Amino acid sequence: MQDNRTFNTRGFTSFVVMLTFLAMVVSGTMLYLSPRGSTARWTDWSVLGLGKFEWIAVHTTMSVLFILATAVHLYFNWTFLSRYVKDTVAKGVRSKREFALAALLVGAVFVGTQAGIPPLSTVVEGRDRAKAYWEERDTRTEPAALADIGEAEHSGWGRSQESNPEDNSPVRGRRAGRGWRGGRR
Repeated sequence: MQDNRTFNTRGFTSFVVMLTFLAMVVSGTMLYLSPRGSTARWTDWSVLGLGKFEWIAVHTTMSVLFILATAVHLYFNWTFLSRYVKDTVAKGVRSKREFALAALLVGAVFVGTQAGIPPLSTVVEGRDRAKAYWEERDTRTEPAALADIGEAEHSGWGRSQESNPEDNSPVRGRRAGRGWRGGRR
């Protein structure tokens, strides 16, 4: 039996908004728990077959799709939304307390996060603890890492020319010629 209904663009748009939101929740959670960039590369961290830089790409593209789909969703529902706003303003805002409380909550979370006030600081500290966990698991040191590769490949690795071998500069242990995805160019 063939379905003769026309394609429901509004429904499609609503599903895209919902599914991209869920994808952003998942990818955001993966990025929250992921190790810092260099540690992610050295430990070959991945979840569901995707490394940190792939999760960043997923999160970014899903965010763009979410914004575009939300704009289309607003376009399709603009008449309903504008009528609702006009009716609400004409009758007086019935939910003044609810709006004020919501605005206060969002403002308090923003300010509290910047000020490092608990329990909001706990969320940021949790992220830092998750990232530190991966760094503690990274038992590679620069000499051990260099021993793993052949002498021919060693020429592109190591310290910058102005780096002092005695210091612990951030250049130590980084691979030269790495792109944003961590691969060779």
